[in-house]
Amino acid sequence: MDETLRELTQDSESFQDIEALFATFVDIAAIEALLERFFGNYIYERFIRSFYGQLKQRHGADKTKSFLDSIKECIRALVERQRTRGDLSEVQWNGAQGSALVRDIMERVFAIFA
Repeated sequence: MDETLRELTQDSESFQDIEALFATFVDIAAIEALLERFFGNYIYERFIRSFYGQLKQRHGADKTKSFLDSIKECIRALVERQRTRGDLSEVQWNGAQGSALVRDIMERVFAIFA
């Protein structure tokens, strides 16, 4: 959540800017975009905890660090693809459905960068 808030507010210079930003989240499309960003960041953090060591062993520290932005973009693209297939808010993220989706995305991304 911290990363998502940081990304959203990085250009804000005042509380009024932040308030105006959050006022834009009144329609479904804006809320879905926020959910997409949040879950993309969540899966990215999980991916780093689960697979960074394996990538580092295979490719070395420098090359693995150079992959990080591409890994995040890849994860976000897969989350966006999931959103276009169905509503992200209807996924049971704290249950088996959410776990399976997160695991699937992480395994796909690992296969690309391994």
